[in-house]
Formats: sequence, C-alpha cells, structure tokens
Amino acid sequence: MCVVINNLLPLKFVGATAPNMAIIQETRPGSTEATISWIVQTIAYTPEEYYIQYGVDMNSLVMTSERLNGSLNLTSSNVVYSIILTNLQPYTQYYYRIVAENSFATSQTSTLMFRTSEASKYFRNINKPI
Repeated sequence: MCVVINNLLPLKFVGATAPNMAIIQETRPGSTEATISWIVQTIAYTPEEYYIQYGVDMNSLVMTSERLNGSLNLTSSNVVYSIILTNLQPYTQYYYRIVAENSFATSQTSTLMFRTSEASKYFRNINKPI
C-alpha cells in the first residue's frame, strides 16, 4: 500500500490566473478504490473545478473522476478536497494527477502513482451454514 502525505507538488500554470498550488495530503488505496485528498491553500479565481485524471499508463491518463466545485469564497484558505476513485483493479499500479480549472486557465499537479491492494482471497458465503 502506498500512502503519500504532505508532498508539496506545485501545479503547472497554463495561464496568468490559473488556479493556485495544491498540496497532496493523502492517497489511500484499497483493493478496488482509492481516496485522493489534497489542500488548496488559496483560491485564485472563482469558480474553480477540480478532478483527477488517472490510468494504468503514465503517459495516457484516460480515465477522469467526478468533478468537484471549489469554494466561491476568495478568502478561503487551506480547503481540503477528496475524490474517491472506484472500480479499480486489485493489485494494480495507477498513475494520476489533480487538475484544477477556472474560467481563465487550467493547472495540474505532477503525475503521481499508487498501487491498489490485493483482493481478499477469503470470502464466506453468508447464505451457507458453517
């Protein structure tokens, strides 16, 4: 299991008013899902949206998570966001990046990695007596 905590990963700015830097707070993978959490220290311009691009090939992040709406309060600071990636394959390495968009520009973190855990081999049929 890979847990990434408090790594400072600046977003790559695409425009003058691109969303600000995100700090990856935590990545918690299970066997078929992973929770990705990050902190946005300040809001660059509202409204901002955040989502995660991910996949099994570092050069082809073809899957996209749900989109989260950011804070509408320009004075907000250190806001924590989380997205749960679901329907992942057990014991598989995934690559991902967080993308932030506003009406002026798009920013993204560096590409990161996690591995899902192995699926449990022990299942019990609850309809069958022991």
